[in-house]
Amino acid sequence: MARPPGTPHRDYDRKRAELLGRLGVRLLAPGPAPSLRQLATAAGVTIPTLRHYFGTREDVVRAVFESWHADGAPELVRLSLPESPLALSVHRAVSHTLSGLMQSPLGRMLAVGLAEGFIEPGAGTAFLRHLLEPSLQALERRLEAHAERGELRGIEPRTGALILLSPLILAACHQEHLGGRGLRPLDLEALGDAVADGFLRAYGSGPARPAAGRRRPVARP
Repeated sequence: MARPPGTPHRDYDRKRAELLGRLGVRLLAPGPAPSLRQLATAAGVTIPTLRHYFGTREDVVRAVFESWHADGAPELVRLSLPESPLALSVHRAVSHTLSGLMQSPLGRMLAVGLAEGFIEPGAGTAFLRHLLEPSLQALERRLEAHAERGELRGIEPRTGALILLSPLILAACHQEHLGGRGLRPLDLEALGDAVADGFLRAYGSGPARPAAGRRRPVARP
């Protein structure tokens, strides 16, 4: 019986999506960066099959980063939406980001992206395009909305996004991925407050602390 038109393409996409799920789990696993052979084993296929669906190991990593970006799109939309007043919006953006870094796969994704990017330039570009830049741009859009309302002064939104995000990523890597939790634990809630308060004092037009409706506390690991 003849295969209906379009079926091979659908089967290819379905199989590729299944492989991406398994490959993503393997990349997120603790330990050294897996080889192409180890990735193929984790995906349950041979190396030639993996090459058929993706190409080189670098192509595999890029495809996984792209899939992670697609999975995280709803959270990025949430992060991009401003709240009122400014102090509440900044504190909630910081808390939301820090919670994601510590309590969801996002932190491990960023750690894997940094590690892969330092090894392979192509993977580094993919990390920027699909993981780091989308997070920065979501924060940028939130800050742009506040700038348009006249609530921010003396700061360009992209620079502001970098100022807010950088210490949060460093803290997550320090505590969760480099062993800092056992070596020198951080009070993550206090860190988030300090980052948000410092930003608001430097660039905000109102108080640094929201009067009510305080953001959810960041759970300490």
